[in-house]
Parts: sequence; structure tokens; C-alpha cells
Amino acid sequence: MKKLDELDLKILDELYENAGSSIPKLSKKLGVKQSKVYSRVKRLIRKGVIQRMTIKVNEEALGFNVKAFVGVNVESLEREKAAEEISKIPEVVLVSEVTGRFDMLIEVNVRNLEDLYSVVSKKIAILPGVNHTETFIQLKKKTTMRKFSLMK
Repeated sequence: MKKLDELDLKILDELYENAGSSIPKLSKKLGVKQSKVYSRVKRLIRKGVIQRMTIKVNEEALGFNVKAFVGVNVESLEREKAAEEISKIPEVVLVSEVTGRFDMLIEVNVRNLEDLYSVVSKKIAILPGVNHTETFIQLKKKTTMRKFSLMK
């Protein structure tokens, strides 16, 4: 894909903040004709820069009040299978293979500490090849909005 220009990056900024923004709304906010915004969005989708438009769910409003990150050490021959099995656990939001102290970092959202204990000890730690887990409970969250237009 050719390099993204300033308009492409501004469109990405706006859609990142609100994926539900309509073409007319984007057009007005960016001061560009609707047809141009429409063609740019379509091109960004076609080229795979925009993979999907989605929503952001407030998990706390659904009762998921505890977020934790679980560092996991796994025997190297079992790593791929363990990652696959962990990703099937409903409370698991993200499985990342990483470098450093752990082989994987897993993001978990649960309703309470009892559920967290259950997920870690009865669903993750018992998997074949899992040697060690360490759990980090999120105390506070600071969200930032990514600004693509600043990444020139």
C-alpha cells in the first residue's frame, strides 16, 4: 500500500475514537467531501489497514469488575498447545507470547476475586506444560487514545 497521508491518518484517529461515526459526520468534522472520505475508508478497508469496525463494551457495567494479567511459564514443547487451550477459556481476553520473565501474558476479566482464583488455579495452572503462574491484579486503569495522525 502506498504511504498513508494526513487525511488517512485523521480518518483513522476519528474511527479509532468512534467506529460508529458516519461518513457525513466524518466529512463535516474533517472538512472534506463525503465522497472523498467514503473512498478513503473503503481503500483503507480493502488494503487491510482497517480490519473491522467494532464497539467497545464497558465490562464493569456487565459485572466484570476484576481485570488481571497472568504471567505464565510453559515447557517449550507445550507452548503452542497451552496457548490454544488458554485462549478457549471464556474469561481470557488476550493471550500474548512474550519475551522476558514469562512465556505468556494473559489478560483475564472476571466478576470477582473468587472467579479469578478459579480461572488461574483450576483452568490455567492445571494445563499440561504449565510450570508457573503469577497474577497481577489491575488496581487502576488509565486509557489513552492512540493518535495515528501524530505518527508521521
